[in-house]
Amino acid sequence: MFHGLAAHARRDADRHGCPAVRPPPVLSSAEKRNAYTLMLEKVQAEGERSIVRVLDEVLRRDVPGYATSVRRMEVAERLSASDKIGLFGERIGDHWKPVKDEVAKTPNDKRRDFRAKGDLLDPERKH
Repeated sequence: MFHGLAAHARRDADRHGCPAVRPPPVLSSAEKRNAYTLMLEKVQAEGERSIVRVLDEVLRRDVPGYATSVRRMEVAERLSASDKIGLFGERIGDHWKPVKDEVAKTPNDKRRDFRAKGDLLDPERKH
């Protein structure tokens, strides 16, 4: 399906004198792991900026075990107390309190700890 859409977009671009549309590059497994590792580091390091919420959504969707991880709980605990208003027009803490409550349902010994070096690169590692 993607190739059909890409071909259609190329025809439209040619018709309107726009540069050719190319499909997005395909990332190797190593490149994906590196990108997710960077996101994990950024979600922990960022303060109360709204980018944390966006990174959290991507990691929750794409990284198995992140939704109930130690790192996500630490971020949720820190941000659930925030009174600042984020880019989405809501108090930052209002978004993170339910996240904290959801992660808290998972026992501590069942949470993955992505802070451990190599954890994301070795998903079969025993915790």
